[in-house]
Amino acid sequence: MEYEFVEVGPCPACGAPGDYKYKLKWPGELERDVLVTVSFQCPVCGYTINSEKILIPLKALYLMRNMLLPRLRPVVEKMYLASKLSLEKP
Repeated sequence: MEYEFVEVGPCPACGAPGDYKYKLKWPGELERDVLVTVSFQCPVCGYTINSEKILIPLKALYLMRNMLLPRLRPVVEKMYLASKLSLEKP
């Protein structure tokens, strides 16, 4: 499963609004980690964020889902439920 989102947020340097691009990738089945990347480029001052690929355990991401952006919560819940169902296969 792979999901990409764009959210508007303030630039950390100048406060101007800009687009934060989030990408979550979960290989599925028995994988326990989710690959998260974040990128941002301010249209005003040019400040750039290009996060490295961050591996976050799926269970930890699920436990903090209420602190995430509202659009990401159902995605994380879907990944978590899919992982639980794959573990219960006979």
